[in-house]
Amino acid sequence: MAENFFTDNPDLQFHLDKLDLSEVVEILEDGYRYHAQYPAAPRNYADAKDNYRLLLNVLGEICATYVAPRAADADEEGARFHDGQVTYAAATQEALDLLRQAELMGAMLPWEYGGLNLPETIYQMMVEIVSRAEAGLMTIFGLQEIAAAIAEFGSGEMRARLLPRFARGEVTGAMVLTEPDAGSD
Repeated sequence: MAENFFTDNPDLQFHLDKLDLSEVVEILEDGYRYHAQYPAAPRNYADAKDNYRLLLNVLGEICATYVAPRAADADEEGARFHDGQVTYAAATQEALDLLRQAELMGAMLPWEYGGLNLPETIYQMMVEIVSRAEAGLMTIFGLQEIAAAIAEFGSGEMRARLLPRFARGEVTGAMVLTEPDAGSD
């Protein structure tokens, strides 16, 4: 078993090393002015790239050493629905707790809500790492992208109420839609 799903992935390494996200990051970081208010915010592009590498490394280690070895257990146990509550498999819940403790939730949320303010490209690298470890967990982890839609289109009250909870990993998103003539109507 791999020790780190980021460092053992030459494709992700290549993209992080070679892809120039400097313009995107400068826009996301508003000219790097956020560092004065949020200590984790980067001072410049080199600092941002170092932060991204660190986040991906931490996630890669968690996924390789903890999540992947327990994936079969999570699949076998599955989630349960009882008395109106969904309970995740123990391995899934423990993995989510680790991701929370590592402060890896709220990836694309702005700093002001406790998020990591990451570019979509870095977030998708994170999703790939989690997917490799456990596809079911990736679905839960990936649905935090719903929070980015709330950040963009939600009311001020909605953003203030929900986004810090997404960033702390207390809630996740869901897609509630229908597809007429496709089985959900």
